[in-house]
Amino acid sequence: MSQKSNQKSKVPRRKRASNFTEGEIEVLVTEVEQKRATLFGPLKGPKLTQYHRDVAWNAVLDCVNAVAPVRRSLEDIKNKFRDLKHRTKQKANTFKREARKTGGGENEAPPLSDVDLKVVSFIGEESIEGIHGGIDTYREQGKYILSY
Repeated sequence: MSQKSNQKSKVPRRKRASNFTEGEIEVLVTEVEQKRATLFGPLKGPKLTQYHRDVAWNAVLDCVNAVAPVRRSLEDIKNKFRDLKHRTKQKANTFKREARKTGGGENEAPPLSDVDLKVVSFIGEESIEGIHGGIDTYREQGKYILSY
């Protein structure tokens, strides 16, 4: 039994990567915003292929690594941007929810930073607030329809 526990303790643990700095995040958002059509737009035949998308992501990676204290991988920056969009959406919803509370007073949610505002403009207001004037297609006369 003690041999197994010794073997498990010899397995090296993966080191946690260092946090992204504010400068890295700002460069990431700026570069992705500039290359938005290539990175997230539809692929259009020979004019825009997956190769062009990969080249654009590598250009973003090079810009981030130019200001980063540690080397980042392509997977790192893609995951960071995905997480940044998710967290910004949460912050914006929290800010909006706090602003709509009854009772007056100041909004207790922290205001959005400049980077957060850039991300909100990138992902669009509809992604946060929903489509204005839209209807819920799963709702019929005040009752939800369950379809299996």
